[in-house]
Amino acid sequence: MMTNVQQSKNLKKFSFIWLDTINNDSSECIKIQENLRTFIHDFKKFQNNDKCMKYIESLPNDRFILIINDRSGKKVISHVHYLRQVFSIYIYSSDKVTNKRWIKQYPKIKSFIVKLDELILQIRSSLEQSSQIEISEPLSIRFFRKSNENNELNDNFIYSKLLNDYLLQTKPISNRQNELISLCKDEYKENENELNIICEFENNYSSNQALWWYTRDTFVYHLLNKAFRIQNIDLLLIFQFFMHDIQRLIEENKYTKSMYVYRSYIMSNDELQLLKNSIGEFILINEFFLTNLHRQQALSYLNNNNNNDITNDYEKVLFEIYIDAYIDSNKPY
Repeated sequence: MMTNVQQSKNLKKFSFIWLDTINNDSSECIKIQENLRTFIHDFKKFQNNDKCMKYIESLPNDRFILIINDRSGKKVISHVHYLRQVFSIYIYSSDKVTNKRWIKQYPKIKSFIVKLDELILQIRSSLEQSSQIEISEPLSIRFFRKSNENNELNDNFIYSKLLNDYLLQTKPISNRQNELISLCKDEYKENENELNIICEFENNYSSNQALWWYTRDTFVYHLLNKAFRIQNIDLLLIFQFFMHDIQRLIEENKYTKSMYVYRSYIMSNDELQLLKNSIGEFILINEFFLTNLHRQQALSYLNNNNNNDITNDYEKVLFEIYIDAYIDSNKPY
């Protein structure tokens, strides 16, 4: 599925994890956590190292920023640092004389902070420098090997294709919009900014606004894309009414001529290698794919990105996609 809209800035594509086995409930930590919630969409707190590590490992298709106390640092960071879902790490400590030499071996560690107030400034600054819409957020891509050498890949492709067809071709269950609103109010109950947006959606949403809502940096975009990535069927069914609204708008505004569209992306080496190994094969982009009509504009997002925030685990990529308007298809693109 693909829409053609201009890429826009997105500071909320990461999930934040706060791990502190000692001071997690101190007044200072609570204040900083509340401040972080004003500009992030997903925030998890842990007081147990093992539970935190298991949670990170269980979500390979997410992107995490890890905030961790130095007392837990060495053990946890050595375990999760090279996981593709860990994007960056911030360590804080109340001890100015803590030995910091060990952190040099971990390039994803962005900063060692003594004053927690500095944490907010550094994270916000880093995100503003490095974040463009979807950049570094994993794409939900499925592959089909014509040689049939990988049955698991082919099974995932077919399953995703059938699921997408079902979601777009069957009638949504009534009252799903109210169900979505209730779910989101619970999900973001500690995020006042997002709750205000949810109330706006509840009071003002109409089917003709679906694309406008999807391209905003809000709970709608993040939850729907996450549901696609992890194949959360229950959540996708709740969003089905919204997907139908988007699909109708795309069909009504379909281009009648063939064209090229572009998409800038910062991709993990593993993802890029999988694409390289799939030349000549079928791929399924399992989400509404935001693109740009202008190649130079798409390139500018990559050129403006701060290279300091791109480790050796990632590469800058530009997708160039040719849309043949004359192919007979039951989908607009």
